[in-house]
Amino acid sequence: MNKRVKQILLLLFLTLLLSLPYFVFAETSTAPTTGVIGKMQSAAQSSYQIVNQNSLMTYIGQFIAVFLGLLGIIFVALMIYAGFKWMTAAGDADDVKKAKATIRMAIIGLVITIAAYALWKFVADYLL
Repeated sequence: MNKRVKQILLLLFLTLLLSLPYFVFAETSTAPTTGVIGKMQSAAQSSYQIVNQNSLMTYIGQFIAVFLGLLGIIFVALMIYAGFKWMTAAGDADDVKKAKATIRMAIIGLVITIAAYALWKFVADYLL
């Protein structure tokens, strides 16, 4: 197979793989609306959705979530790439050293991304 055809097929496969979660039609669970607490929760949820549905903070939060998700995907791809390079190094010490350095940098980047996501989630949920 031509190298260009392989690249196009890989891109098509990855696009399909990454878009599969959008085609899941699972039902969401509904909170019980019985009693005073349930009615207060449903009223609070509906008013929150009406007021904050198109706010600037919602768009910024969605952008940050997508951006951090893409960074996570990039770091996982780097881990797979470095692992492949290590496995195909065939005993070459320089290739193994480069693969180890890539894995180390990918792990550090992934930890930073997870910490940034946790910080953003805390600020979004508890402080805003």
